[in-house]
This record gives sequence, structure tokens and C-alpha cells, in this order.
Amino acid sequence: MIGTVFWAFLRTGLLGFGGGAAIAPAMHREAVERHGWVSDEAFGDILALSNTLPGPSAPQMAAVIGYQAAGLAGALAAVAALVIPMAAAAVIVISWIFAAVGESASRLLLLKKATVGIFPLVAAMVTRLVSSFFRKGGRELGTTRMIALSALAFLLIDDGRYGPVTMPFSINNAYVILVMIYLSMTNAAPWRPVAKRLAFLPAILFLVMHADPASEWGLSAPWPFKAGVALLLLGLAVAALAATPSCEGRAGTGLSLKATARDLGRLWAVVLPAGAAIVLLSPLLRQGPFLGLMGGMVFTGLMTFGGGPVFIPLAIDLLAGPRSQVFLYSQERLMQYFAIINSLPSPIVTKTAAISGFDMVCDLAGRGIADNGVLAVAGNLSQGTVTFWAVLGGAMMVVAMVLPGITNSLLAYASFDRLKRSPAMQALSLYILPVLIAIFLSVLINFLRTSAATIGAFPGRSALWGLGQTSFLFGLFWWLQGYKKKIPDVAVIAAAMIWGLTVL
Repeated sequence: MIGTVFWAFLRTGLLGFGGGAAIAPAMHREAVERHGWVSDEAFGDILALSNTLPGPSAPQMAAVIGYQAAGLAGALAAVAALVIPMAAAAVIVISWIFAAVGESASRLLLLKKATVGIFPLVAAMVTRLVSSFFRKGGRELGTTRMIALSALAFLLIDDGRYGPVTMPFSINNAYVILVMIYLSMTNAAPWRPVAKRLAFLPAILFLVMHADPASEWGLSAPWPFKAGVALLLLGLAVAALAATPSCEGRAGTGLSLKATARDLGRLWAVVLPAGAAIVLLSPLLRQGPFLGLMGGMVFTGLMTFGGGPVFIPLAIDLLAGPRSQVFLYSQERLMQYFAIINSLPSPIVTKTAAISGFDMVCDLAGRGIADNGVLAVAGNLSQGTVTFWAVLGGAMMVVAMVLPGITNSLLAYASFDRLKRSPAMQALSLYILPVLIAIFLSVLINFLRTSAATIGAFPGRSALWGLGQTSFLFGLFWWLQGYKKKIPDVAVIAAAMIWGLTVL
């Protein structure tokens, strides 16, 4: 079973361009359709929780599904398969592109051509999942209500101010999902109708306070007021949950909170001493800049609600420029890194963590890019020794980024078992569906726009060519999705890459 989990999430990682919501269709295909480790409903719960808990969402989802399938070993196998191969690939590709002679435009162009054809493939998978979610929600909530709620969520959510799509109100996905959870609880409570209508007011106020236009117009509320509104929502949600009678026939997650906490305790009991021993043994890893970067990665990971769009500005604050917490890159270099990292599958957060840890160790050894304030402390080490410690340094940064988040997700999902037996939570999946549909629609638009713009910018091509190729590939992959049981994923991915290298 461990091997099955590993290979399933390795395949998922190969289709995980963008991470987070973008990786969900590939994960749904493996976990729900192919292996049946979780149900459709449970998958929606896992996806919703991963977008509301601190930490990158894709590794959290992998950890919960892997744990459901094969316990703690399954969780570790799922996360490792999802993030480690592509994190290693990111380090190798970036080192190749920025080798001794520096940047190579031809190499970067080759990489873009080899990967941009996969973007329409992921878009087709996202479209299939949106269609499935919409049909399910339409049966339960009604088609008109699903369209209205999905459209409202689409206008509210923030798909990333640093991407090609910016929503009018730009509210973080996590805040919208939290409000939907709150409304599902209060709507199911045995309260009078007037009380339920009044419960909408603090929810609306909460969303307004966290919308970007409020900040831009100088309407930002002081943090004590924001905290007070958040506590009011929490109190009303708890009161609604307590007032709603339980429903014993409702199936929960099947996880024991006590057993999950015990497994995680064992994991941390191994990771912490092992990490401390590695740091003490290395003349490079025990240096202040490396330890500072590791602490920054833990903090950044816990502040990354969702994935890439939230992580990018946090990574800039952490890594780029003299005002950053750890001056490792110039902003121009970090943007070049992001361009390369985004052309590779799997979550952007783990690839960035891996390359930053690798580069930090190389800089400390006097073998790095040498355009920052990191001073070499051990320049007499052999190249092989430096590479060894650099690889370990990159791996430790990945662990620092994802381990706190997957700990949160496993504990939260195990705690979810009792809540799922309440009618206040039975409607949660349905109320979350419009938000998930809105997130996926934004991902779909991002991928199609990025694909068309990238193809159109290739030498000798035009914007019309890029739009035509993207539309053709999207339609082709949409059609091929109907034959997914006959055509292996690897063959479709290989075909997309070959098309990019030969046609685009």
C-alpha cells in the first residue's frame, strides 16, 4: 500500500502546476476515482480545510489522504512523492540554467516550450472537476442558487495580486471559506429566522474588513476591532454548533484524534533530534544565516494560507533585498527563479524552499551566486562536501516549510470527526462547493491566459497563434479526459511536452 500511495502522488506531482487548487483535480483523480481512499464528500472537506489552515495546501491534502490510506507511513510517502522529486528537479534545473556562464535565454526558452503544453491539460482537468462539483451542488442546492453563490464567490476571492487575474474585491480564499463554514453552522442551528438573518451581519463586516479596496480607500479597521469581529464569529459558530442536536447516523472521517496525535508525536520525536544532530555536525548548517532562513521558512509556511499566490509576496519579504529578513537574492534574481519554478510541476512553496536552502549553503561555502550579503565561512571545503551539505540544507528547508502545516491538517481533520456528525456540518460541503468552484474557475483562467501569453511570446509567434494553440490543446485534452482509463497519464504528459518542443 505504501508503494501505491507513493506512485499515486508522484503522478499527481507531475500534473501539479501551480500547486494548491491547481493540483486538486489530479489528486481527486488518484484518491477518489482511481483508488477510492476517500469519498467525494471527504475530498471536498479536505480541500476546504487545507485552504483555511496555516501552511501550503497541497502537502496538507496529500498528508491527510495518505494518512487515510496507509497511516503515518502513507502520509509521509504521499508528501515525499508530491514535493521531493520536483524540489530536486528545481535545484538541478536552476543550477543548470544559472551555471558558470550565468543566465541562458535559450535554455529557459527550451524549458518553457517543454512545459507550457501541459498548462491546457491541467486546465481541462480543472474544468472536469468544476463540472462535477457544479452538478453535485445543483442537485442539492438548486442550479440557480449554485450559479449565484459561485458568481458571488468568484467576485470576492483573491486569486493573487501577483498573477494575471485580480478579483474586484480581492479577499483571501481562506477568509471566504471560513465565512461559508460559519454560515453553514448558523443556518443549521435551531434559531429563529430573525436570529439567522442577523448572523449574516458580522460575516459581511468580516469580509469587508479583509477586502483589498477597504485598505486602498483608507478604511482599514484597527486590529483590536478586527480581532473582536473574528471572536464574535467564532463565538456564534460555537453557540450554533452546541445548540444543534447531533446526528448519530452521520459518518465521520474515521480518524482517531488520540491515535493521530500519538503518531505525530512520534514523528516529531524523530525529526527534531535528527535535525539538531545534522545541524551540529555541519560547519555550514549551524551558521546563523542558515538557521535564520530556517526560522523564516517555518514562519512563512505558517503564514501561507493556500499556496503560491499568498506565498510569493511572503517569499519576497523573506528572501529578496536588503530589507528582507534574510538577504539571499536580489529581487530580479528571485523573479527569475519564480519564472523557472512556475514552469515545473508541484507546489511552488516547496521548490522555493529547496533552492533557497541549497543556495544558502553554497553561499556560506563561497560557492554561491555571490550577489547578496551572506559571507562565506568555510571556503576550504571540497565541492563534493559542499554539494552534500547543500542538498541536506535544501531538504531541511522543505521539512521546515511543510511539517508544521501537515501537523495542523492531520490534527484538524481528526478533530473534524465529531463535528461531521452534527447537522450544522452536514451542509458544509454544499456551502463550500461554490467557493471551490470559484477558486477553480480562477485557476482555469490563469492557466489558459498564461499558456496563450507564453506561446504567443515565443520567437516568430503571435498572440493569435498563442490563443489558437491554447484553445486547440484545451479542446483536445478535454476530449481525451473521456478516455482517461485507456490512456496513461504519463503518455498524455509526454505528448504535451513533445508538442511543445516540436510545434510551439
